[in-house]
Amino acid sequence: MRATHSPGLSYAVVGRDGPLHQRTWGTDGRGERVTPRTPFLWGSIAKPVTATAVMTLVQAGRLRLDDPVTDRLPGFRFGGPAHAAKVTIRHLLEQTAGIPASATSRVTDCHGSGCPGAAGRLGALDGVEPLGPPGTKYAYTSANYLVLTAVVESVTGRPFDRAH
Repeated sequence: MRATHSPGLSYAVVGRDGPLHQRTWGTDGRGERVTPRTPFLWGSIAKPVTATAVMTLVQAGRLRLDDPVTDRLPGFRFGGPAHAAKVTIRHLLEQTAGIPASATSRVTDCHGSGCPGAAGRLGALDGVEPLGPPGTKYAYTSANYLVLTAVVESVTGRPFDRAH
């Protein structure tokens, strides 16, 4: 906590039937004591979870890496219709869809009960200028994985936390 200047933290070791061990320390952003029920933003931990969900759908034959995102999300218009139609699932996973890192906060920094789901935030990418054609420029941004979250929800017909 000292090294990262975090006011509080929590961890849990989770087994098949739920938490096996958990600990908490410090306070949350409002100064309240951290408990096992204190919500935290996932940050980049969400990326491997999302990638695993995508690859599980790929293994099951419900999705292909080279499928255009617009096949699953017709409302995806990042970079305009011509650019969006060329962005594939693989581009999002590899962080080469052309989404600049500066677009991250437009679509990802939202929490609380009034925050729209993943698909409801995609419109924030509509006016963003791509870094280049899909597959040509690498840019690490959580926005790629928010789009993948919306893809998983579209393919499964379920909210991400219940998608399988």
